[in-house]
Amino acid sequence: MSNMLVSNAQLGKALATTLGDRSVALMRGHGSVVVAATIPMAVFRAHYSNVNAQLQSQALALGGSVSYLLGEESQKTLGVIDQIHGRAWDLWKRAALEKMAPK
Repeated sequence: MSNMLVSNAQLGKALATTLGDRSVALMRGHGSVVVAATIPMAVFRAHYSNVNAQLQSQALALGGSVSYLLGEESQKTLGVIDQIHGRAWDLWKRAALEKMAPK
């Protein structure tokens, strides 16, 4: 039984073990956890993990199949994501600041 919070060292260690060298893990009854070296990368991963999960769910619900990336393909995408995530961060940050600006 759990209250769905990572509230002690034992649960934290279990989550870290589940993550291993990965950047995203689903948490039963709680959503997901995302890790990254920087806040912009963590936000990018969180956003696109959600987008991709929705798209995969819709494809499966429509009777389609999902072709997952091979390990090597997945590794190759990491370099591209390192190069482009800053652009998304800048756009999201600008949009948030515009919403907060006094009118």
